[in-house]
Amino acid sequence: MPDIKMKFKGFVEIELNGLVVMQKANLVVNTGLNLAGLRIFTSSADYIRYLGIGSGTTAPAAGQTALTAQLGARRAFDSTPTVSTTGVTVCTCLFPAGQSTGSVAEAGLFTATTGGVMFSRVTFTAIPKQATDELRVTWTITPANG
Repeated sequence: MPDIKMKFKGFVEIELNGLVVMQKANLVVNTGLNLAGLRIFTSSADYIRYLGIGSGTTAPAAGQTALTAQLGARRAFDSTPTVSTTGVTVCTCLFPAGQSTGSVAEAGLFTATTGGVMFSRVTFTAIPKQATDELRVTWTITPANG
């Protein structure tokens, strides 16, 4: 039997007050890969539906299970993620004025508002989010044969 692997490539875009300030690829962590397998072959895993941001600067690593310094509460996606016929999934999340303020330098996708499973994580040059700022994250996950 051939060794067939599925890969997930993630790309994150962040807007601050409507202006794109960051675009970067992310890392799908080990717990995210495990979650994908469980969702495909069993009914024992939850869905990815929350996004968190933080101020942590530790580089993403496969064994991580959470943001290193979360800012405020994780937020539910703005709407149901869109999924193309090739499996490309796009989700967006708005962190409105007054919420999750600080030096934003990391983001992650999760299955729960607290705890849960982290699917992927990205770090980037810090973005200062003041109390009057709105920050929107658009996360694209693309499956690929590997």
